[in-house]
Amino acid sequence: MGLIPFFQDILIDPEGSVVIQEDRGILKPIGPSGVNIGALGLPAISNFTDLEALTIEQDVVLNYLFYPDDLEEGYDFLDPPRYQEYD
Repeated sequence: MGLIPFFQDILIDPEGSVVIQEDRGILKPIGPSGVNIGALGLPAISNFTDLEALTIEQDVVLNYLFYPDDLEEGYDFLDPPRYQEYD
């Protein structure tokens, strides 16, 4: 029998793109204060967790944009997608 410590304040990368697909319709409001980042999301996106560390910053808004209507003026940076290749 072993002991597994309980932590609430650690960030562990989720696997695959399933996690960001779960909340596709929920976009955080962007505004003039802070940094607004739009990550262009595609069905076969890979390495999406590269940006996850930014979500713990209070002055950063990170939205995954899956639909053309999600893109609006006000984003300071758009992150182009990286593709997952399947054989």
